Amino acid sequence: MRRIILLLLVLSTFFSCKKDVPSIPSVRIPLPAGSTMRDVSIPLENHWVVCGKHQDKGIVLVTKDAGVTWSTTYFLNEINTIQMQDSLNGVAGDSDILLFTTQDGGLNWGQFYPNIFPLSVNRILRSSCYANATTGFVCGGKNFENGVLYRTEDGGENWNFTEYNHELRSIAFADELNGVMVGYGVVYRTSDSGLNWTLTSNTGLFYTGIAYNINSGYWASAFDGSILNSTNNGINWTRKKKGSSWDSANWALNCIAVSPTGIVASAGPNGHITWSDNGGNSWTDRLCCEHNDILSLEWINDQQLLATAKNGGLYLIDITN
Repeated sequence: MRRIILLLLVLSTFFSCKKDVPSIPSVRIPLPAGSTMRDVSIPLENHWVVCGKHQDKGIVLVTKDAGVTWSTTYFLNEINTIQMQDSLNGVAGDSDILLFTTQDGGLNWGQFYPNIFPLSVNRILRSSCYANATTGFVCGGKNFENGVLYRTEDGGENWNFTEYNHELRSIAFADELNGVMVGYGVVYRTSDSGLNWTLTSNTGLFYTGIAYNINSGYWASAFDGSILNSTNNGINWTRKKKGSSWDSANWALNCIAVSPTGIVASAGPNGHITWSDNGGNSWTDRLCCEHNDILSLEWINDQQLLATAKNGGLYLIDITN
């Protein structure tokens, strides 16, 4: 009987601790009701380009005054990924394998029409990046397979694609030659600007994000809550975090981003965000964003991030609060 009472006391303490989850303030930036924001790119500190869906249409929103005023473009399908190469040029990908490019900072977009589409055209494009001013990439996939990678060498005028057996979730480049691409159970690396990709031995996880910082290398997030680091261009990886320190329901991570000085932040369901300012030796876990699922993160500076989320969410987070 005493053992049962002791067990109940331990469980009571455990569950009471779980309820006392620390939070960090986040400011919701007003956007159209009924929207889900999927991705954000910040070419300049006050110039934000955000994508997602509004009701049954895709949407791209542009502000050049840090969210005070917005310009809006609508699309047939949800826009899942967006990346500005500079303040004028960028690329966006939708939920049905279509690509769009802009040359005026995201105000107007032109669709790319390939001669042929990948064999399975209904693929969600999920991540985009540039290796240099003219070489860019967009990757995606669906149902854990049907991966696809688009590549341009002329700034987005033309794109070629390669198909993969695994769903691809995220791509990042260290320089114009070296890049890493991750997805469902796979990590690929390239050393020739994306012409060829090699599958690394660090497979098995469902990778959801990849980011690069010149000070600390590549950082990858995974659906099981893992965060990994590579300091040799993606050849070898070290696990820096496994799961959440306070709630197993929030282990999943959807995205990862690294600040200019190397602060690593990753986030996922229910407004869970975690960050490290010491190379992954310790992590701070918080709740934010009104408990909405966080889908992407982008650093404005070393103190502030933008987070896109479900339920119309675009949030400003200051980790110093």
